[in-house]
Amino acid sequence: MLKLMPASWLISGLLLTSAPVALAAQYTDAMITVSGKAGGTVDATAVCPNGYRPTGGGYDFGNPNDQMVNVVDGVLYGGGNVNYIYLKKVFIPRVVVVRSRQVGNGWNVAGYVNSDVNFQIFATCASG
Repeated sequence: MLKLMPASWLISGLLLTSAPVALAAQYTDAMITVSGKAGGTVDATAVCPNGYRPTGGGYDFGNPNDQMVNVVDGVLYGGGNVNYIYLKKVFIPRVVVVRSRQVGNGWNVAGYVNSDVNFQIFATCASG
């Protein structure tokens, strides 16, 4: 015997209840390109589209070799008839990132710029 009950069905002693069905989230990326000048700072946010919320994010400099600045430091030593230059190479990051986190409806990255640079900030966004 089949009898309709509020939000459930009874079939031969087996109770079947109806439960809300969760729909799978849809994902998209939001991305912006940021430019920074040497000696300055960057502070920018990639914002998710309406109806989406950030689930993660970060930044991308592209080629890892382009992330570093080659600084050559030279010192001239002299004494008597001897003069020489001591050179050393130091690699420093183009941007020293001090913050990479969710802010509002996007992903924010902030840092200090050591050399002119362009890079991307992205947010991974989920519907719902």
